[in-house]
Amino acid sequence: MRLFRFVLLAFSLFGGAAFAAEPVVHPKADARRIEVLFLGSPSGSHAVHDPIVRYRILKKATGTSGINLTYSENLEEALTPAFLAQFDAVLLYANWPRIEPAQERALISYIESGRGFVPVHSASASFGNSDAFIALVGAR
Repeated sequence: MRLFRFVLLAFSLFGGAAFAAEPVVHPKADARRIEVLFLGSPSGSHAVHDPIVRYRILKKATGTSGINLTYSENLEEALTPAFLAQFDAVLLYANWPRIEPAQERALISYIESGRGFVPVHSASASFGNSDAFIALVGAR
């Protein structure tokens, strides 16, 4: 029993240190920040469900970590091929009831081209008129 305690103590003091040390990562000379579109929606509900509040929290948290967040609540502007082309990923934290066919094509084409898509929280309730979106998210 004494030996077991000693081994456990030694591992906790010294052995765990080997796992705790993280290597120093140096960015490559050609590294750039990741551009993310945070697509929200107007909300009059409690601040817990207000996309702009969530955006501000994420913006503050990611500002020094190599991620730029851009906020939009304007589907007509945001869901066009030209606008989406500026971003590496789209984070959807919104509840839009409908999506227009041209907007659906722009979003699906963007994702199919290999860009990122992060539907968060109530995003699965968005765009109920789009079978392609529902299939993409996997739920309604």
